[in-house]
Parts: sequence; structure tokens; C-alpha cells
Amino acid sequence: MKIFSEDIILLKEVQKDIPLEIYALHLKYKLSPAQLARSIEKFSSLDIITIVSNEYIRITDFGKKWLIANKSKIYLFDRDSEWKKIPIEDAIESIGANKLYKVDLKKIDTRILKKIEGEK
Repeated sequence: MKIFSEDIILLKEVQKDIPLEIYALHLKYKLSPAQLARSIEKFSSLDIITIVSNEYIRITDFGKKWLIANKSKIYLFDRDSEWKKIPIEDAIESIGANKLYKVDLKKIDTRILKKIEGEK
């Protein structure tokens, strides 16, 4: 199972063993509704958390045991941040501090420039 940063936030908050308001997570951590929905769906389908009402979630007894058994994998695992990886085709040599940057004119999409100028 792949663990995302929003999953870790949810697990840290829900392990306090009090009903947790979903909207409070959104406000406190600026998580999107899609992130919250995905994480809640993932852990409720595994019976780690339970949805108390439409607004609150709570950790289950199985969830407490699961968190203890998997805490090193969840909290100490060094995850790759996919958004930090640059695809090989987009990677360029790093430019020195005193070097000038020259734009590769072949890579510029001229359609954008034509739309700006009003041409078709």
C-alpha cells in the first residue's frame, strides 16, 4: 500500500482516539476534499478508521493495533517525492552562477505566441 503525506496526517490525527472532524483537517492542514476522501476511503475500507457520521471519523481497535505494528513503515519510511523528480527528457545541465542562459528556440511552442498576437 502506498502511503501519501495526507495519509500520514490523517493517521497522526486519528490516533488521538477522539472523534475527529473531517472539516477541521481541511482547515488545519489545507488538505483538499479529494485528498481527504481518498485517505478516508482507503483506511475505512481496511477497517483502520470508521466513519462515525458524515462529519466525524474515529480509529478502530484494529486500526490501533495496525498502527502500532506498522508505525516504522508509516512514519520513518523515506518516501520519494514524485513531484521533485525531473523526467530525463526535461532535464538539462545545471548552469553555473556566472554563466548566461541561452533559450533553445526550437523548443518554444510558436502557437502560443501566435494566439497572443491574435493570429490563427
